[in-house]
Amino acid sequence: MSRRDLVSNINAAITLAPAARTAAADGSTVDLTGYEMAAVVITSGTITDGSGYVFEVQHSDNGSDWEAVPDDELVGSEPTLTASDDNAVRKIGYRGRRRYLRASIASVTGSPSTGGVLSAVVLRGGARVAPLS
Repeated sequence: MSRRDLVSNINAAITLAPAARTAAADGSTVDLTGYEMAAVVITSGTITDGSGYVFEVQHSDNGSDWEAVPDDELVGSEPTLTASDDNAVRKIGYRGRRRYLRASIASVTGSPSTGGVLSAVVLRGGARVAPLS
């Protein structure tokens, strides 16, 4: 495995599947066991209405009891996406030590009727056993 081969050094898991969203939503659980680091990548397609989609990175020890990741355990800040953020990509690093991670849309403002196409993926890296498939 070469250091220059990114694909063999990361593993991606969807936490918020791409969908038109009009309300708050919790992402699926992503297990970080066997990895040293993680990042959350948030993407948008077209956002037709709603004045803000507030994202939050959450972590858990057991995959059931979730809490917001403290700012000092994040690299970057959690975004709020608006109609001016069509086709955007935002990334947030995770420095915490909890086993489980997910992204959530914590709140939505502006009473959207058609919403925005939004998604989030957790990238896991620093695998204790490599290469990754």
